[in-house]
Order: sequence, then C-alpha cells, then structure tokens
Amino acid sequence: MFAVDQKNQKLDYLSGSTARPLADIDWRTQPGFAGEETILGYKTYLIHTENEGNYTDSYMCPDLQGYPLRVISGNGRSKTIFEVIQVVPGEPSFESAPNLPVSMEKFDEKTRQ
Repeated sequence: MFAVDQKNQKLDYLSGSTARPLADIDWRTQPGFAGEETILGYKTYLIHTENEGNYTDSYMCPDLQGYPLRVISGNGRSKTIFEVIQVVPGEPSFESAPNLPVSMEKFDEKTRQ
C-alpha cells in the first residue's frame, strides 16, 4: 500500500498488500475483539493487538470486505491514527500510481517502533 505525498512529490510505502478478510467472519470471536463502533454510518469491530509494548486498534468493517476504517497504533509515548474520512460506493477507479520516487521512511519508522 502506498500514499501519495503531493507536497514532497514521492510515494510513501506503507505496507504490503494483503487479502482482506471475508465479510462473513464473526469478528466478536476473533482474538483481541474489544467492542463495536459505528464509523461513517458503517458498523465496525475493534480488534486490539499488543506486541512488545506496541499496540494497534483496528476498526474492521465487514460491509467493506473487512477493510479497517480506522487504525490507531502506538507505544505509550506516541500514537498514529489512520482514518477513512469518506466512503464513496461504486466501482473503483484504476488509475495508475504517479511516476514518483518511492520512500520507505514511514514503513521503516513503523517497523522500528
């Protein structure tokens, strides 16, 4: 997964592509299930994970093929929040990524935490 950094004219590598869970998973039985929340009108299931002082709270949305609408990660000293601000139903546009240099800086910071 990449994010376009228009200001610095680069692509930020964030993570590898992963298959999304199916909508029929019973999220309440998943390890780390910590509650439910509505985000942008969609029901989400909060999955909390911890590893060596780091935590991640993922708000998984079954109606959107298990895509997380909010992900909060941190380590007690700092936290990062990624949140969807709009969902536009319909067919996705398959625009190619802009031809910009790729930066691994954000990914490397995330893996060092």
